Amino acid sequence: MSHLYERNDRDVTASSSYNLNDRAVFKKQMEELNPPIIEEFRSNGGKVGGQFTGKNMLLLHTLGAKSHLTRV
Repeated sequence: MSHLYERNDRDVTASSSYNLNDRAVFKKQMEELNPPIIEEFRSNGGKVGGQFTGKNMLLLHTLGAKSHLTRV
């Protein structure tokens, strides 16, 4: 088995703080959480603190297939 598919419970940070079962609630939580982290990432040359200190992070830009909305 490739190491890419091995489970690592130490890296799961959202499981206890966020409602992963209700898509609408989770989406709202991420809409509130993401903007300050994105701003910090951009203003600090790709570095963020808090629970993400020392972790690899990237900003993924996507385009909705139907909506054609850009998302980060």
